[in-house]
Amino acid sequence: MIPPARILAAVDFSEPSRTALAFAARLARMAGAQLHVVHAEEPLLAAAAHTRGLELSAELRKELRAFTDATWPA
Repeated sequence: MIPPARILAAVDFSEPSRTALAFAARLARMAGAQLHVVHAEEPLLAAAAHTRGLELSAELRKELRAFTDATWPA
């Protein structure tokens, strides 16, 4: 079996996605693969935030960074 070169983990900030991210990180480490983590932004929520002058994308990037940092295996 050929080990993967890239692994994609989609998260929604839930505990099950935290478990999936930790598993994906361990798999990436064992395979020597790159780990890519994504979160899909809700378009209607982003549009509503934009009309209020809020930059939802920047906040989500901060939250995603905190989520991955708190989940990363030792």
